[in-house]
Amino acid sequence: MQRKILSWNRAAERLFGYAAAEVIGQSFAMLVPPDREDESAQLGARVAQGNAIIDYETVRLRRDGSRVDVSMTASPVRDTLGTVVGVALILRDITERKRKAALLELLEALARATNEAATPEAGLRACLERICEYGQWELGHVGLFAPGQSAGIVPSSYWCCKDDAHFRSEEHTFE
Repeated sequence: MQRKILSWNRAAERLFGYAAAEVIGQSFAMLVPPDREDESAQLGARVAQGNAIIDYETVRLRRDGSRVDVSMTASPVRDTLGTVVGVALILRDITERKRKAALLELLEALARATNEAATPEAGLRACLERICEYGQWELGHVGLFAPGQSAGIVPSSYWCCKDDAHFRSEEHTFE
């Protein structure tokens, strides 16, 4: 199987940003991120052997180079002799569903961190770590005023840093 795109509907145009004329006849590989090429080849081989793939979660590339989380269903298309001659693909954008699931996971992690902490300070530090992890932030900071204080020196301050040695260096630059 050549894995060429033979048809392209409006939903695909909206999802990937390509007009039909831009993709018909092109290799499906144009939608596959380099780090997913092996996965795509394995899935293609399964379908070429006549196996359907249902609701497989993966990542594909949009025209602008951004990645989109998709659920893919791939069904073999057979000729009159039963030979697999193509693949019918349905790709659904699941970005929002995955974002909501990740947020729910974060909220659960924050609840666990506060419930399992020995002290309020330990709970706050654990929550800051989880939030930085969720946001993929290199550095996080939270400062707490004393009760009744609204300005001035912050008596309690917590930092979260992926590269603590780098943070403590003289330069304080992050990449």
